[in-house]
Amino acid sequence: MQRSCIGGRSVINDWFDGAEQWLSWNRKVLDIPGPVLDIGCAGWNWSRPFIGLKRVVGVDPLATAICGVELRRAVVGPWSGSADLEVSAINPDASGLIVSPEQTNTVRYPMLAISDLINELRPAIVKINAEWAEYAILVSVAQPMAPHLAVSFHPTGEWGGGIDWVLIRWLEQWYESRPLSQEYGWWYFIEKDRANGDV
Repeated sequence: MQRSCIGGRSVINDWFDGAEQWLSWNRKVLDIPGPVLDIGCAGWNWSRPFIGLKRVVGVDPLATAICGVELRRAVVGPWSGSADLEVSAINPDASGLIVSPEQTNTVRYPMLAISDLINELRPAIVKINAEWAEYAILVSVAQPMAPHLAVSFHPTGEWGGGIDWVLIRWLEQWYESRPLSQEYGWWYFIEKDRANGDV
């Protein structure tokens, strides 16, 4: 077993061992040109280990920039424009917004198209924790977003949760997949031609 250290956490074989299962990632991404694109970066807990190792670009309407990252205060969606979100509270530990029918405020944020971000940045890895927007983001692309992809699939309410499996199968046309945390719906994807048994 090969063990090393990145950002104060251990790496076993080729997998970065995050403090939580959903914080894990394959360290081979460090050898791929391109930045880390962290969609839903409030709190920076997922992308923090990359700081100083790769360029880190975060997109989140509520995040605060920290040393060593680039922040774009916006939401990500299938097209550019703006989005009205009903926000009842900010939960930085959950990397996003809490949407609640009680006592909400509607706030307009700029929306960046995922395709524009991918074309501009050519990221090595994309992480998506977008509080239900992951569904619209993922179905709007017709090719792999990056060689590595980490996604948090949120509960789909009355849809019964099956839509996440449809999207996982959609992504598996390009990627090998690995569940990271069933509790939080986290999955990790590596492009098939790069996977080499790493998933």
